[in-house]
Amino acid sequence: MSAKASKAADKDKRASSACERCRKRHARCSGGDPCVTCAKLKAPCVYPEAEKKIVVSLKYWKKLQDEIQQLKEDKRAAERGVSEGFVDGVVDGAVESAGGTRGETPGVVLGVSGLAGLSGGSGISGISGISGTSGLSALSGGLETPGTPLGGLDPRAKRARINSPGGSMESPSAGGASPINKVTVSSLCSEGDHLINPIRDQKSELTSTRNGQQLFSGSSSTSRFGQEVACMLRDTKTGANESLDMGLFTYRGIRLTKTGPLTLMLKCTECNNSDYRDDIVITMPARDDALRFLVQFQTHLGHCYYFCNELWTRNKIHEIYAFLDTLQNHQTTTLSRHEASWYCQILLISAIGEMYGAPREERQNMADDPPGGENFRNGANALSLLYGKELMGDSCTKLIELLLCYSFYLQVLDFSTSSAVYIGMAMRTAVLCGLHVDASKDSLSREELEHRRRLWWTTYILELYSCSKQGIPPSLNLESVATGLPESLPEFYDALYINSFIEVARLGCLVLDSLYHHHNDNKNILPALNAVIEKLFEWRNNIPDRLKVDYSQSPLIVSRPVVNIHSEYFQCINLSVRPLLIHFVQRRIASLSSEGKLIELSLSKFSPSIRRLLNASFQASVCSISAISSLLDTGFLAVQGYMDREYVFVSAATLVLFGAAFGSHDSIDSHIETAIRIMTAMHHAGNKPASLRLEQLVSLRDAMRLECRTPQNLTPQSAPAAPPHHHQDDFAQYSSSMYDNNLFTQSDIPELSADNALDRELFDDLSQHPVWMGEWVMS
Repeated sequence: MSAKASKAADKDKRASSACERCRKRHARCSGGDPCVTCAKLKAPCVYPEAEKKIVVSLKYWKKLQDEIQQLKEDKRAAERGVSEGFVDGVVDGAVESAGGTRGETPGVVLGVSGLAGLSGGSGISGISGISGTSGLSALSGGLETPGTPLGGLDPRAKRARINSPGGSMESPSAGGASPINKVTVSSLCSEGDHLINPIRDQKSELTSTRNGQQLFSGSSSTSRFGQEVACMLRDTKTGANESLDMGLFTYRGIRLTKTGPLTLMLKCTECNNSDYRDDIVITMPARDDALRFLVQFQTHLGHCYYFCNELWTRNKIHEIYAFLDTLQNHQTTTLSRHEASWYCQILLISAIGEMYGAPREERQNMADDPPGGENFRNGANALSLLYGKELMGDSCTKLIELLLCYSFYLQVLDFSTSSAVYIGMAMRTAVLCGLHVDASKDSLSREELEHRRRLWWTTYILELYSCSKQGIPPSLNLESVATGLPESLPEFYDALYINSFIEVARLGCLVLDSLYHHHNDNKNILPALNAVIEKLFEWRNNIPDRLKVDYSQSPLIVSRPVVNIHSEYFQCINLSVRPLLIHFVQRRIASLSSEGKLIELSLSKFSPSIRRLLNASFQASVCSISAISSLLDTGFLAVQGYMDREYVFVSAATLVLFGAAFGSHDSIDSHIETAIRIMTAMHHAGNKPASLRLEQLVSLRDAMRLECRTPQNLTPQSAPAAPPHHHQDDFAQYSSSMYDNNLFTQSDIPELSADNALDRELFDDLSQHPVWMGEWVMS
């Protein structure tokens, strides 16, 4: 090898360890401290610490685990002993002070360590919670004095004491009087001990309500507060937490009367007001139809969503229809509300399955009910009977399943507002059931826990999608979610699909929160856009092999669940780049001179990162339309569904904006025509919302062509036919295949900066005038 070649090889040799910045961007790191890239950008250059691996025997590893567990138990026992001794002293002092036998002032100050002893798991699990005002009133007589909160703790004084440098607990007495039963943190904890907030350090458990329900109650709830105070008392009187008969419309039984082969009459059997509910009559689908609708339901939605367990539902269908066969006409039987809920769920699942399995044939009468309409009406009546009005508060996982199905069918029919209300009810019910924190998971089987987790994440995903469609913030922050991700179990679908869909939904939430929700404290879009782009490209670079698709293959074959995941990811890209695209469209329209001539825009003067982001959005729109078009060819397109409809419409509208911003191009027109062909098939099948979207897309395309090609002083009728504008240099940046028609290959993460003058002007304009958020002020 020549000296020149050897020198070149040494120059291109990769460093043994890449810095964090280069590692995140999958860029070649030159090594050194700092590396060349970090030195140019004047950024901190941090290298990860090397991890050394050793080989140990399994026996030794188990021995270490046992020793660690023993140390944890010893530590908990020691902490429990200190806390219990402290609590006993405090309670004795409180009782004597309240009775006037000890001390002159009935007040007790609790230290942080003392409160920590009250939140131990053993005390809470051993004593039932005190809920309602009756239980608290019994406690307030001995521990509360006029003008002073429970135990002499003034909230303002407490806040001042906790924030004090010394960490001591002062008495709230005025005039500088000596503290009463003063306890300091330093006297109970050695230096370096980690103090845990006793209110937040709780195990997520379900608590019993007055009507026997098991619901989740947070640390700030009155029930949890009663449990904490009950732990302080030696003698807990039984009966303080007994249920009260409120005289409301409570019932638990359903009387079922068979009036025909598949016709059933339902009526409440235990209701205090006999006129409160009327009898309802429902018609169940045939057994074979119910099973077929279940298969169609799971084929389109079962991998990425979880409305029900297919195996459990299939077995229940066989069980219910076998039971109905044993009943004679006009024979009556009694069901529990949980058993009756299965009838409602079968009807709602059949409605959605019939909707998604509807054939592509042209419907003769568009005024007819949509597919599944009869099953949906029967299911809606059953839902109203079982959980109507105040009975909606009887939260359970079965109610969540019913609300999800009910809201999803409404969304398919484009009743977006009604669907958003019901999906919000499902979200609130899921939180009340503790699904967001894996409440009481130690008492659940693996299958039950998996069922609750998948049900929670489906509710979370659909709520995010509903908020995105409505343009409103989500009802629950991701920081409040502590439940685990789904796992692959024999009775469930592969968790890879739903977990990937969850990650994409989280990305969508990040995009909405960072770019589309008003933040008064953030006026610069650049950091937010950089953070969003980094997350999007990281997910793409780490996508599992089973989810990768080569969109250059012909014919393109993509499975139904993969199309769901990719389409949602593509929408995240389009949402992220939409501010840039709308900015260029606005500049294009504003560039019309008084003579009606367009001032051409040149992307070559912008940074490569801007061009890459525009290219990513263009490719995402093209791939989304191509993937859904492949479903149309293979027969897996849901012609009555709403997600495919929205994905196609948004992607095609994005391509229309590209044509308006940078000129027409054959590739744009061909993909828009493909989108029109897909929505035309939906229109012919009787999908009325798709007909509206088709009309909107055609109107948008014609309006943009007229706005960006026709001189302002000419009417559309008198305007001469203008040839399409081809921007050979600029449009090639995104009409060419930067990723070889495959968006899922490893790629560096583009980083936006304000170094380029045009980029800086672009970001300043976006920050000051966020037109994509509805603040486009026409001059």
